Amino acid sequence: MEAKKIILAIVATACIGSGVYAQKGLDSIIKKGVVRAHGNLSGGYLFYQKKYASYISGNLEYYINENFSLVGEAWCSFNIAGDDEIGLRKNFSGFAGLNYHPVKYSRWDPYIGFSAGAGIITSNYFQDTLIRESPVQFSPLVGVSAGLNYYIGSIFHFFVQCKFVAGGNNSYQYGRTYLEELKFSGGLGWNFSRKKKK
Repeated sequence: MEAKKIILAIVATACIGSGVYAQKGLDSIIKKGVVRAHGNLSGGYLFYQKKYASYISGNLEYYINENFSLVGEAWCSFNIAGDDEIGLRKNFSGFAGLNYHPVKYSRWDPYIGFSAGAGIITSNYFQDTLIRESPVQFSPLVGVSAGLNYYIGSIFHFFVQCKFVAGGNNSYQYGRTYLEELKFSGGLGWNFSRKKKK
């Protein structure tokens, strides 16, 4: 139930953003053919572990037309659980998906997106009264995201994004690892081949 509320909140944020920022008088731009990219330090909150995580994240997006773009993302965590803690230790994940951009030809660019991906994780677990780190495990993931870009020039844009991720891994030896998480990022990104609308 909590996951459904988060997804609904993300979608509602993007819809409200499209209404607020679709203002007249802004410079018109053409997004078709634009490549947008960013890499930065990001954060996340793991619901099951009730713990914050830090990531290095990267995003590459290609606009196939004014409303839709193809997107790929990578997230690489720092150590999440400490040496003396049980739970998720490392979390590397990649996603591929589609974003929908409801506002055309505006510097303000809200969007919602859906993606599928895979996680490469390790977990700390008890063995012989000691805490050990598991070997690498794989987990399928799905994600829903909402964000906002603001193009400030022909090369740069500001962005904010939140992404809800669902998935997990079930191992007889290492136990169940829950990967439900809210990831968030923001900062300055790059854009290429953006043209002004004639």
